[in-house]
Amino acid sequence: MALLVRKARRSLGGGSSSSVELMILVHYHYRCPISLDLTQELVIAPMGITYDRESIEAWLDIGCATCPVTHAPLRHEDLVPNHAIRSIIQDWCVTNRSRDVERIPTPKIPVTPVQASKLLFDLAGFTRHRDTMS
Repeated sequence: MALLVRKARRSLGGGSSSSVELMILVHYHYRCPISLDLTQELVIAPMGITYDRESIEAWLDIGCATCPVTHAPLRHEDLVPNHAIRSIIQDWCVTNRSRDVERIPTPKIPVTPVQASKLLFDLAGFTRHRDTMS
């Protein structure tokens, strides 16, 4: 287990407020191995390591082509959403809502290159059809 320390503003008696630190136990498996923050949009690499999408994509974008944990080759295309762990973390967030832990969002499913090509092809066809109708 690891501690997550969050500062929160709490109202005191006559309307004044003060900052207090909340210490929340966060299991280390709920943290991204790169950022060490609570993982938000979880993706899993082929070697079984789960990352926060933003952190691992930034890692790959700077030219690192290996898994930061195992050093095995890694590409953007290898990353897939990890719905199982995301559900567990969401449940943990709901359980700790009274401690000001926000539920992690459910990510939108990204469009694949094939889906994007099909959409562009359909749009081009629609545009050609519309132009011939004019």
